[in-house]
Amino acid sequence: MKVYILMAINNVIPDVVTHTLLLKPLAAKGELDEAVTLFFKMFKQDVVADSVAYCTLMDGLCKKNKPAAGLWNFELMTSNRVKPDIIIYIILVRSLFQVGRLKDALS
Repeated sequence: MKVYILMAINNVIPDVVTHTLLLKPLAAKGELDEAVTLFFKMFKQDVVADSVAYCTLMDGLCKKNKPAAGLWNFELMTSNRVKPDIIIYIILVRSLFQVGRLKDALS
């Protein structure tokens, strides 16, 4: 996050690729509050999230057994007209299946 702070100090607005690169280690380490905060900062800066950004956040949410948050992320993604790819579906279905939500996983 030091990079993000330095960018802000220097009035540099990170693009979607930079946001995603900063988001990835947070999501991977399970620092989900920070990851979600960073994700929404992207929106506040009028940076349009792409499928890779959504996928990065969803992967972190689902790996921490938070399929409801993964579904929320999916709904946000589709409401913003970002088309989910096969990776998104795999992450979400696997997460739902692991917590016993087979009916949701199949729908």
